[in-house]
Amino acid sequence: MTAIIMTYDFPAALAHLDANTQEILSRYPNAAEKLAESINLPPIPGDTLINTFEYFADEIPVHAEVDGIATLVVEAPDNVSYEIIELAINGQLALVKVGNRVVLNRIDLIAKHSQDFRNKLQNLS
Repeated sequence: MTAIIMTYDFPAALAHLDANTQEILSRYPNAAEKLAESINLPPIPGDTLINTFEYFADEIPVHAEVDGIATLVVEAPDNVSYEIIELAINGQLALVKVGNRVVLNRIDLIAKHSQDFRNKLQNLS
């Protein structure tokens, strides 16, 4: 019996990340691909009207809002920890946390200007 070894072709845009972060991302190729596409995009403007807000944990959608109305809410047990957290605003990846490290943060300007958005982030952390 021959073992099949799967390898992940890591995106060059993420080559600057440390080995531990790359190792975690290699287990989540969809999240790594989205991150690679977003890593060099500019910050989301502070005056952005948030129509959709999505939250993913280890590539699984766990919270979604459309025009301020929750369309998906998945309750997780308190003792669960996730390797990758992703937040998307209006379909754009805005924040990614891998392990304990924030590797993408395009929301600084929004968070400075929107108490509602800061509250959402605190509730999801």
